[in-house]
Amino acid sequence: MHALFIDESFSKNYILVGHLVPLTNTTRMRKALKTHVLSGQRSIHFVKESDSRRKYLLSQFRRLGCKAIKVEIGGQEHRSARQTALEALLLLADDFLVSKFVLELDETTFRSDRATLNRHNISADKGEITFEFKARHEEPLLWIADAVAWCLGRGGVWKSQLGSLLADNETTNH
Repeated sequence: MHALFIDESFSKNYILVGHLVPLTNTTRMRKALKTHVLSGQRSIHFVKESDSRRKYLLSQFRRLGCKAIKVEIGGQEHRSARQTALEALLLLADDFLVSKFVLELDETTFRSDRATLNRHNISADKGEITFEFKARHEEPLLWIADAVAWCLGRGGVWKSQLGSLLADNETTNH
């Protein structure tokens, strides 16, 4: 079984990314990611990193075997797109054997996210998804989703830098 650590990006389209981690690897992966935090940093946040550091971090994330899935939504306003994307990730959960969602805590979306997850669990015929909300600095496994979402939002050379980090699920709605 896996956990999905979820973050977002929104530029032209709304992108929701989940870092897929086997439940048995979470402790090892957290330790490995924490070694890349620089002195004075509480977490890795791609928007605040230099280009050379971004390239270095992506290479380290690939070396660690990190995998992410994405859902991209176009043509909707932010709140509606987020709900649609979260529902799409819930549908993908069975395909990727996901039993747990961990979302970056955002007070503006917390209630609607929780309601979407609760609705899913009430109607789930294949099993419930447990879920948590964590601050970025509390959960290093969110940093991969942040990095992948940032690269996808930027597009171009940054999207091509992802390589093996992005699993082949291609869920896009326009």
